[in-house]
Amino acid sequence: MARILLNRSTKDGYIARIRHLREDTPRKWGSLDATRMLRHLRFVFQLTFDETKEKDASWPILRDVIYFVFFEWFTNWPKGKIKAPVSFTPEAEGSFETERELVLSCIERFVDALEASPRKTGMTPLLGPTPYHRWEKIHGAHLNHHLKQFGL
Repeated sequence: MARILLNRSTKDGYIARIRHLREDTPRKWGSLDATRMLRHLRFVFQLTFDETKEKDASWPILRDVIYFVFFEWFTNWPKGKIKAPVSFTPEAEGSFETERELVLSCIERFVDALEASPRKTGMTPLLGPTPYHRWEKIHGAHLNHHLKQFGL
């Protein structure tokens, strides 16, 4: 399976897809509307930047296996079958436009941080402390999954 990345060379494609999203764009699966999906994406970026905290529920022996399966090998995730914890889908803090601009800002910040410090870590509950060079794949697959959810 091809890797889906978020980096300097791919970010403009993600940004263009997000710019095509509208508040009333219907979802193809799942329960989040466009605004809540953007808020969910932003929440995951906030984990990367250590701006929000979740309990580390990872098992060190399984971290690499889970990462490999979901972000190296099997990046085309089942539609609507994997549910994020409730804490990963907080209520939007602003309008659709506000959430969109905040996600776009997170994308820019992440790409800059990735280039500056690829070995810096951000915590993810399932994978524990995760270096930015792995977040590059996590964010790429995650963005792609949710943008496909809205037909983008």
